Amino acid sequence: MSTATTLVTDITQIYQAVINTPDIVLVPAALWFGKLIKRSSIDNAYIPVIVILFTGILGFIVLDQNVNSFIIGIRSGLFTVATHQSFKQINRKRKRKKKKE
Repeated sequence: MSTATTLVTDITQIYQAVINTPDIVLVPAALWFGKLIKRSSIDNAYIPVIVILFTGILGFIVLDQNVNSFIIGIRSGLFTVATHQSFKQINRKRKRKKKKE
């Protein structure tokens, strides 16, 4: 199996795991928050960690206000960051390939 096929399979499995949970609203919130802090003076290296912590806190507030809700929020943040970074890497490889041609 090629790397691209494996990546798509992994993303699909993660996506299906998140879709089956009630905390799906945390994903768009994490994307929005990430875009918001991207515009600030915060170093890009810290944005994924900040987004993950934000979704953990948001999950705690929005869901049942217990440790499990915080963990669900963290999981949603990890999903969001991983998906964003995967698409970012795919686009980078496509751009490099076009430059070589």
